[in-house]
Amino acid sequence: PTTSPTISGPSRAAMLQSIVSRVSATNETAELYNSTPQGQAFSWLIQDNYTTAATTMTTGMAQTTTPTWDEGRIIQRYIMAVLYFATGGGQRKWTQSFGFLLPIDECLWIPVGETCNAKQEITEIDLSWNGLVGELPSELNYLPSLIRLAVQGNRLQGRIPTRGMQQHLTNLRQYELSDNLLFGTLPTDLFVLTNLQLLRLGTNEFDGTVPTEFGVLTHLTKLDLQLNQFRGTMPTEIFQLSFLQDLEVNHNRLTGTISTSYGTNLTSLTNLELYTNPFRGTIPTELGLLTRLTNLELTDLSLIGTLPSEMGNLGQLSRLAVDYNDLTGTIPTDLARLSSLNKLYLQGNRFIGNISYLCLAPGIGPLDPFRVDLREVACSCCTCCAY
Repeated sequence: PTTSPTISGPSRAAMLQSIVSRVSATNETAELYNSTPQGQAFSWLIQDNYTTAATTMTTGMAQTTTPTWDEGRIIQRYIMAVLYFATGGGQRKWTQSFGFLLPIDECLWIPVGETCNAKQEITEIDLSWNGLVGELPSELNYLPSLIRLAVQGNRLQGRIPTRGMQQHLTNLRQYELSDNLLFGTLPTDLFVLTNLQLLRLGTNEFDGTVPTEFGVLTHLTKLDLQLNQFRGTMPTEIFQLSFLQDLEVNHNRLTGTISTSYGTNLTSLTNLELYTNPFRGTIPTELGLLTRLTNLELTDLSLIGTLPSEMGNLGQLSRLAVDYNDLTGTIPTDLARLSSLNKLYLQGNRFIGNISYLCLAPGIGPLDPFRVDLREVACSCCTCCAY
């Protein structure tokens, strides 16, 4: 047999259509010949000869031409092309186009990190802070070897695409969508991604309650829901995530009290950010069990009561912020045991007494900033605040 140039004409288009229709919805298949992102990607694919060739077999006087298709690679290139056109790449909105649509291995289109595995299957897409606009296409959910998808810091809109997610995206471990304009409630299909270890959804416009289904994501180590419009109470299922190290839910509309389960169940936490929510109640003493914490932020939560002496057990804590609540009483001397502390925010409460002992505490500091209400509390080294 001899290898001829690529298949062209209607037969090529028909064959390619039969392949890519597996990942584009039925109504989108009809759009493969118009100006949708799918249509633009399909038009490009027809001209792209990187993964298709034709083999001609001569038998006697007859010649038979059969296609040699790498269907997995065709689908993969098509999906990446749809992503490019759907998010403004074709309109030159991207900060960098990298190698997208060049007649080279698509594994080289993004020259950052390890984009593909040994089988040339895409495992990582990182287009963070790159000027992407529009909506994420559901075709991305048909990359079965994808481990990390990072598109934070763009101007993406719409809802999280779910078509195909349940069947094909279950190997995903890192899903990074923060700092965009995404909206809506979190879809149920998101929680079939049970291998997720990192989920960044912060700084978007998501709303609704925090789903109880989070309890099935037992491998999560980081969960970022900050700066959205979530409401209601934190579901108890969150406290089943024993591997969770970083929890950020600040700047939402979450209500209720701070559960004791943060301290009793989430003992792997190193970062806990609950601030600027309409929580109420007291600071549970059980937070003193979180001995791995390096950052604890409870600012602007309408908390009452005293600052528990158990805070002194958090030996790795470098930042403690309980400012702008309605806390009262004296500041516990146990804070002097926080040998890693270098930032302390106590202002905007009704504390009383003298805390100059923290200025000379061995191992602490220098505390910068060290903020407290100087009208009510005596402090010789505080950096703020006089009212």
